[in-house]
Amino acid sequence: MRRSIVGLVFSLLVGLPSFAVPVYYQYNLGALGVANADAGNQYDSNNPGAWTGIWGGDQFTKGNVNVAFNSASKTGDAALQSDSRLNSVPFSIATSGDQSWSARRAVIDQGLASDAPVSLQLNTDVDSAEVVFLMMNTTWGRNSPSVEIVLQFKNGPDVTYTLSGGTQVRDSNDSQVNTNLLLWPNSINTNLIPNSTGGNTASVNDQSYDMTYQGKPFRDYRDVVALFIDPAYAMDTLTGIIIRDIGQNSGPNYDPNASRAFVWGVTVAAGTQQAVPEPTSLSLLGAGLAFLAFASRRRK
Repeated sequence: MRRSIVGLVFSLLVGLPSFAVPVYYQYNLGALGVANADAGNQYDSNNPGAWTGIWGGDQFTKGNVNVAFNSASKTGDAALQSDSRLNSVPFSIATSGDQSWSARRAVIDQGLASDAPVSLQLNTDVDSAEVVFLMMNTTWGRNSPSVEIVLQFKNGPDVTYTLSGGTQVRDSNDSQVNTNLLLWPNSINTNLIPNSTGGNTASVNDQSYDMTYQGKPFRDYRDVVALFIDPAYAMDTLTGIIIRDIGQNSGPNYDPNASRAFVWGVTVAAGTQQAVPEPTSLSLLGAGLAFLAFASRRRK
């Protein structure tokens, strides 16, 4: 009798159902001291070319920021809402000094032509990466491909995600100040979009800030883009992330701000072998142990 009970408890221990707990790797661009960084909140109305980031940058939360990517208020996609990896996505945002990487700042700092492509390379060493999150927008965005995100792997080929203005990445503001700008209020796609090289992309709004400029309403956005990695890379190592502003929408006819990307933070969600027993399994285990103790007392 006792041996069978021990066997039962052992089988419960071995066969406990579990669910994966993601591990999040956060990259604070300000703390990393990346080149071509910006404070992300400066605007000189007398010199629009000196714009270095979003106008309401000071109003957005910094430090440790958590984004409920899959909340019903952010997406109607059932697959996203049921994805536990998206319950609370953490970001680490610099609280002072340079807080974001700016493609426009890279063009100016490097003395490049206004339509030159520029890139930021992040070195990572993450096993079993599943989702890459970028807190990012563009300045004076335009409705065409704007940014490429290249994921580099140790064994498999690179995977490139192309972010198009108004779909996967959008202008940081919805403005009535200059109606000639192509701005997209509430236009990012909050559903999964297949990527041509594998995986999916989705975007949600993190925070919004309303203000007035030149007597007209103005709204700033801070969005999060999620790049879902193809499961074929589940056993591979994510070695690097390249954020490449392709410069396609800038040039001599545009301010160098046009459609230039800026990034506040990057977070990678990875799978883990850590298993957490489900509550019902713990209850079964507790019942089995209690029964074993009761049976032992009866034998005595």
